[in-house]
Amino acid sequence: MLLAGLLAAATWMGTALVPAMDVPAHLALVEAMRNLGDPESLLAQTFEWGVFPAPNSLLFILSLGLSPIVGVVGAGHIVFGLAIAGFVWAFAFLAAAFGRSVWIGLAAVPFAAQWSLTEGFIDYYLGVGLLMVGIGLVLRYRREPTRRGAIGVGAIGALIFLAHVQALAFYGLAALVLFVAYRFPRSRSEWIAWFKQGLVAVGPVLVLLLVWLSSSEAVSNLESIPVRFPSLEARFGELFTKSVLILESSGDTELLVFALLCFAVVRIIALRDGHPHARVPGAAERVLWLLLLLTSLVFLFGPLNLGSYWNLHSRTLVFLAPLLLLIALPRELPRAAAPRIASLLLLLAPTAVAASTWSRALATWDEFSAGLSGVLAQAPKESRIFYVVDKHGPTGFKSGLWRHLAQYHTVLNQGTTTFSFGYQKGRIVGERFPELVTEFGTPGDVPNLDSFGCYESVLQLGDSDLSRDNPALCLVSRAGHWALYATGKSCRRYVKWIGGGGTGGAPFWLECPRGYRLAGVVGTSAPEGVTSVQAVCQDPAGHEWKSPTAGTRRGGTFEALCTSSPSTLTVGANVELDSSVVRRVEVACPGAERPDATYCPAGSHGRALRGRAGSLIDRLAFGCTADP
Repeated sequence: MLLAGLLAAATWMGTALVPAMDVPAHLALVEAMRNLGDPESLLAQTFEWGVFPAPNSLLFILSLGLSPIVGVVGAGHIVFGLAIAGFVWAFAFLAAAFGRSVWIGLAAVPFAAQWSLTEGFIDYYLGVGLLMVGIGLVLRYRREPTRRGAIGVGAIGALIFLAHVQALAFYGLAALVLFVAYRFPRSRSEWIAWFKQGLVAVGPVLVLLLVWLSSSEAVSNLESIPVRFPSLEARFGELFTKSVLILESSGDTELLVFALLCFAVVRIIALRDGHPHARVPGAAERVLWLLLLLTSLVFLFGPLNLGSYWNLHSRTLVFLAPLLLLIALPRELPRAAAPRIASLLLLLAPTAVAASTWSRALATWDEFSAGLSGVLAQAPKESRIFYVVDKHGPTGFKSGLWRHLAQYHTVLNQGTTTFSFGYQKGRIVGERFPELVTEFGTPGDVPNLDSFGCYESVLQLGDSDLSRDNPALCLVSRAGHWALYATGKSCRRYVKWIGGGGTGGAPFWLECPRGYRLAGVVGTSAPEGVTSVQAVCQDPAGHEWKSPTAGTRRGGTFEALCTSSPSTLTVGANVELDSSVVRRVEVACPGAERPDATYCPAGSHGRALRGRAGSLIDRLAFGCTADP
């Protein structure tokens, strides 16, 4: 089963960046841990309620330990893959503890890369994997108490504590059920043994819990935010949308229903085969049914949140699904060859469908994240970034996995003070700095970033040109669907603007990227005036870059370029105006004096075009800068 889990994990480990929404923020904290170097506070932020040793810190401990060898992003990939492989193996281990065939573990593979994992709740996902192992170890320890079993139970309890607080709560519930419903003591000697075994199972956890509580502040926000209880309709909806994650989320229901049908047929084959162990009552079965009942009650009636700690009931599905599978599937596969092979094929069929869907989903993820690393490499280290999202995925892409990608800046650029925001549906969402949340109008509105003096850069996920409508932004780099703009003090200063015009149309701003200089302008014109313009830029090596088009492309084409000049840059321009529109555009090149041109100051050259445009170019100006 470990091999099956590793194969499932390998499917998800081929992406450049870890395909999980919260992971960039987690890895950014790991990067900060590496650089801050304060051993007393390294893990202070891993859980909002206290300091180490604390729940929700195992992910950070593993990533921090692996990062010197494979880097922070590599460590994130490894932990992500281990979580998937471990989940499959842990389910097989749990199945074996309850007397099931190890082949039943194949049923967990299509559920391995599920909503909770790829949303980024890897700490909880790790916790559930450890929880399944913990239940199996406690059950074995109750059957046959040994010193080796005691060590295993104590160690797994401590690991579950470090993994996640909600997994720890389920472990406490499972331990209670195992000690009450499985072989309840009747004599004095049995009571003594029962007490000792219980102390072994929960003792290490209680010690860690007391140390944590004694060193942490009280939970201050539990009373400040009302507890919310979703409707039963909403809960059952999540059963089909938050159990298997498909980035095009419409595929969740189909895959889940297909898997359940396959597993139901496996059960029917086992019953028709007359296998003597298809249904065997016993103490372990009572424990399993009781665990399923209590966990189902948490899912059906538990709260959505405790204070600002969300997704309590929806995360319950990660633990509920394995219990449901153990109940639904037969204890063993048929011994006869034909029904046994048919059962194995049915167990594998959902995995084949899931793998195909995963492949399409990951292609979408790669398409969204492509170019991000190169763009972020242009951002100043330890800078504050304003994150603008104005691109949404193809039809059916409903996941928010791309929202947190900007936080890879801290990891890829070794920064420690990045502010990252999502800009979606007219609202800027503060991911980790809620005090800076600000609201603006429609999705197309981009705020004037002059009022955001604390930001050195703007990172955009989208294909539009933000600098077109906001002269405060300067394009630094663009790759894939990502663009980086400088703003405020980081924006290049223009010593002179050459040109003019009217006030009609919408504003535009076309600027050469960093390292490029304006070589001229191309566009279209009609009898009534210039209808569109496009900046043409070149770097010293002769590589050309063209800006997006401003205006409406109609009429004949024109070119005003200095590309034949030895230095391939503009040093002046002539913008002829007729009333309130631009009639003609010409540029001045080094070594070719033009009496009708206005020149940039000595030592400066053209870098940008700005103006206003509608059906015609109403206003046009060339920006001169001394920056290289």
